[in-house]
Amino acid sequence: MANRGTATGSIGVLMQFANVEGLSKKLGLDFFNLKSGRYKDVGSPFRSMSPEDKAYLQGFLDNIYQQFLSDVARNRKIPLPG
Repeated sequence: MANRGTATGSIGVLMQFANVEGLSKKLGLDFFNLKSGRYKDVGSPFRSMSPEDKAYLQGFLDNIYQQFLSDVARNRKIPLPG
């Protein structure tokens, strides 16, 4: 919670992932996953993300950001931007 006049830096939600798939192949290492659901290995550093993986995570981040904006607006008693 901050004062209405507070200058705040970047507010957002961020995820970062590393992809070592190329390095693994150079070292002769091969990885595979067994999983119980479609997105259980999203963000694995051992494979590239598919467009569907990226869309799933982007939707997740967008939802978290909207929750943050809603909480701030409600507690500051101001309308949501947009």
